[in-house]
Amino acid sequence: DTIDLKVMRPNQLSLLTVNCTTVRPRVPPNTVDPRFIFHPSEIPFYAFKQEEDARALRNLIAPQDTTKSCPSSPRVAILNRKGHREWINAETAKEKLLHELDVARNDIPISHFENATFEDQVNFLNQADVLISPHGAQLTGIVFLPDCGTVLEIFPVGYYHPLFFGSLAMAAGLQHTFVSLTNGDWKTEANKVMQDQKARQSARNKALCPDVEAIVNATKEAVQLWQTCCRKKALSKKSILN
Repeated sequence: DTIDLKVMRPNQLSLLTVNCTTVRPRVPPNTVDPRFIFHPSEIPFYAFKQEEDARALRNLIAPQDTTKSCPSSPRVAILNRKGHREWINAETAKEKLLHELDVARNDIPISHFENATFEDQVNFLNQADVLISPHGAQLTGIVFLPDCGTVLEIFPVGYYHPLFFGSLAMAAGLQHTFVSLTNGDWKTEANKVMQDQKARQSARNKALCPDVEAIVNATKEAVQLWQTCCRKKALSKKSILN
């Protein structure tokens, strides 16, 4: 289907045409906390044993001024992919998000890491308080998100694996939430796809075209997670000073 979305911005009306069949995700709260599932000794091999290890790596590669509070508005960024699981209506979502949210820089940068250097990847991630991205290996570096960094991960229809990067986010002291695309019954779809290797590969190979309004709502939830973390961080600093 071809869907025309009129997106109002200050003093501007833009008409965006997206050539994709939109799929409505089920939306948050879908926050992942693998501590309720994994025993500490069973944290996946790619994760950190403790948050301090992740923070030490983050500060070594991309030093942060820990005396500063979170910015007043979140720095929202989109990390897309090329080919498999490419988010093909990401630009439309960006326009809608800019209209709906108060974001830092008055912009939502979009990038992909297919040919990016390690330095480019770190710099991009370190400037994102809320990162929106399809499921994929580009999320391996989320440890370099700033303190209180929040990941909003988008899963293809039937491919339901929130603990993969959710556990990495938890182990790194970050936050993770997700939307799972569905054509109706997400549980039946997930049971069918995740138990069959060919079905999993087929689901992973498809481009993503999530419903834009659902992505906006999910992003608002992610921003709230970030804001809550920032408030806790500020109170913690205040108690230490007192």
